[in-house]
Amino acid sequence: MFNLRKLWLRERLVRTAKSYVGRVRYQLKSQHTHRLVLDCSSFTRLVCQTNGITLPRGAKAQSKVGLPIYRTMYLRKGDLILFSGLSSRTIDHVGLYIGHGQFIHNMPRKGVVITPLSNWKNRFLMGRHILK
Repeated sequence: MFNLRKLWLRERLVRTAKSYVGRVRYQLKSQHTHRLVLDCSSFTRLVCQTNGITLPRGAKAQSKVGLPIYRTMYLRKGDLILFSGLSSRTIDHVGLYIGHGQFIHNMPRKGVVITPLSNWKNRFLMGRHILK
């Protein structure tokens, strides 16, 4: 069933996430929301909390929220996307799908950036539909 509230909320999540481009500094294991010094999971958590969605801290904990998506073709705007490390298949990075094959995430030395999902296809583990 088509749900306008979910569609509106997905668009708000994307808009909120994009508003942090160039404003957030990355720091591993940091969650200083008042100073905008965050790691990747603290960024997705902040975006979601700003829109009334509660997420736990940490990419591994966020990987247990909502419904799993194992193929990128089923991702929707506002879904969490989880990635492995370069040398392992364990979850070590999280971002937010923004549509059109792109996601937004907080990265070391770059801060919040928009990246083509195809650049990370070898590290993609799963997505999560977080909207109920």
